[in-house]
Amino acid sequence: CLYCDSRSSCYQIEEFDTVRAKADALRILRDDLARKVRPAFISTGSMSDPYNPFEGELELTRHALELIDAYNCGVAIATKGDLIARDIDILRSIRAHSAVVCKLTVTTADDALAAKIEPNAPSPSRRLAALEKLSGAGLFAGVLLMPVLPFLEDSVENVLSVVDGAARAGAKFVYPALGVTMRQGQREYFLDGLERAFPGQGLKARYLRQFGERYQCASPRAGALWKAFAAACRERRADSQVMLWGGVGKVRLLLLVAAGAVLDSLLGLSEPYCRLAVIWFYIGREGLSVLENYGKLGLPLPAFLAGMLRQLQERGEGGQGENLPGDVKMN
Repeated sequence: CLYCDSRSSCYQIEEFDTVRAKADALRILRDDLARKVRPAFISTGSMSDPYNPFEGELELTRHALELIDAYNCGVAIATKGDLIARDIDILRSIRAHSAVVCKLTVTTADDALAAKIEPNAPSPSRRLAALEKLSGAGLFAGVLLMPVLPFLEDSVENVLSVVDGAARAGAKFVYPALGVTMRQGQREYFLDGLERAFPGQGLKARYLRQFGERYQCASPRAGALWKAFAAACRERRADSQVMLWGGVGKVRLLLLVAAGAVLDSLLGLSEPYCRLAVIWFYIGREGLSVLENYGKLGLPLPAFLAGMLRQLQERGEGGQGENLPGDVKMN
């Protein structure tokens, strides 16, 4: 993709466009997993896509998932590759004992636009088709709506088209970032790529005028986009189970859990009763299984907290989810 942050100079990746496989990757993973004293939750796809064009032949990701399954670990996958649907059988096997989260990045529902800014990725329609298969198989799957490129994708129509496509595909969440990041090495490639892909539109000059050398480059329309996005998710919640996850809600919950931990300590409680109470009354029964999959956004729950949630589920306890924060919707 033109905008890939992993191209940035700080990562020191030479010949970035050459796809390489780490030597002896599966043995390294196996040895790391064997040393774990308890099952891990593993996230992949933040720096490079686990379903690159060679995965169909080499099956390194598939075999890695088999190892993750064998060691009773959970997994979160972020990808633009529709090949993820090939591995539904293994993902379901992992789901039998651990959390599984599948995140398909979709920045636009327009295949023609995507072909210009994400030229080496499967089309959005193929990704949404894969999402539908994952959801149909009972896996926790949704959309990463990020980045949303200023002056190209930051229209209400584009954002809502992605939400609509996600809803039709059975997404359990849509998580947005209404802007893009730019830094040394990546910025030059990205802006020059925009000039080639959209000649005569002056996008490079517009970006430099708007953002300069800024790293976080939020869309000038971010406020309006967020309102439209939130309203669309609320409208679709009842029939499509699309959920809106907002950073404020997550921070609020984590702060409350931390406060509960302090109370547990001050009261000298041997069990985390205060923390349990926070979770119980804050999200209710309906949110327990979703919160257990918190690692889908790179913020995994501590093992003790995931264990407490599991205990609550097994006991059938929990509220009714009526006091959810306004920016977090649980199915």
